Amino acid sequence: MAGLFIGIFVLLASVVLPLEAEEPSVRDLRVTDASGQVTLKTADHSKQAAVVDEETPLAANDIVETGPKSSAELTMDGESVFKLQPGSRLQIKKLYQRNTLFELTEGAIVAKVQPASRPDQGLYLRMPTAVVAVRGTEFAAGTGAGVSHVGVFDEGHVAVGGVWGHEAVKLAPNQETQVTLSNVPQPPRRLAYFKKLKTQMPRLRRRAAFWHKNWRRLSAVRRQAIRDRLADPRSAKSQGFLRPPKPSPVRRAVHARRSHKQKSAARRSRPKQKRPANPISPK
Repeated sequence: MAGLFIGIFVLLASVVLPLEAEEPSVRDLRVTDASGQVTLKTADHSKQAAVVDEETPLAANDIVETGPKSSAELTMDGESVFKLQPGSRLQIKKLYQRNTLFELTEGAIVAKVQPASRPDQGLYLRMPTAVVAVRGTEFAAGTGAGVSHVGVFDEGHVAVGGVWGHEAVKLAPNQETQVTLSNVPQPPRRLAYFKKLKTQMPRLRRRAAFWHKNWRRLSAVRRQAIRDRLADPRSAKSQGFLRPPKPSPVRRAVHARRSHKQKSAARRSRPKQKRPANPISPK
C-alpha cells in the first residue's frame, strides 16, 4: 500500500496536473532576501535579467538565478522558506494550491516547507532526472552532471521518483537518495551528501518564524509596481528587503557584560573541591 501511495504521488508530479481551470487560488511567492548577484527573468521580459534588490512577488514562468557567490531566499504564503544556493537556476512553473511546481535545472535548494493544510495541496520540485513530491518537511535538493540528489533533514518525508514516472522511493528524516540518467532512484541511505547544507536549517527555521509573524498582503497595484520597476529600475526607488533589526553595539556590549557576570556567578556558586593531599616526597 505504501509503495502504491508513493507511486501515485510522484505520478501526479510527473504529469503536472492540468488544474488551472479548476483551482483559482494562487499562492503568494516572493523573493524575500538576496545576497550577491541575484537576477530575475519574468515572462514579459524573458531576455532581460533584472537584479532583485527588494521584496519581489513571483509569477508563473519567472526564472530566478544566483551567481557563483550569491544566494536567494524565497518565501511562500509567509510559511514556507526556500534558500536557493550559489550557481542555481529555478523556474516557477505553477503556483496553484493543488499544483505548485518548481523546476530546478542547476544548482541546489534548501527548504523548510510548512505541512499541507489540505489533503489535496501539492508541492513538487522537478529536476532533470527526478521529481520530488513534498507535503511538509525540511529538505534539500540539487542537480548537476546528470545526477539529481534529494535529502531530508530532521523532520518530514518526501517521495522521489524518476522524471519519467519510474519507481519511487520515500525518504524519512536523515535520509537521502540520488537519481541518475537511468531515472531510477537509488534506495534511501543515511544523509551524507547534504550534511554541510544541514547547517543552514536553524536560520531557515528562524526566517520561517519571522515571516509567519511579519507577512503582509501585497495589493495588486503594489505587486505590479514592483514588477514594473524590474524593467526600469530608474522609475522608482527600491524599498529593500525586510530584515529583523540587528542589536545595537550598546545592546551587544550589555549582553556581553551580563553573560560575563552570569559566568562569574556560576563559577562562584560551584562547591569548592578539596585538593588531594600531596604525596610524601622521598627524602
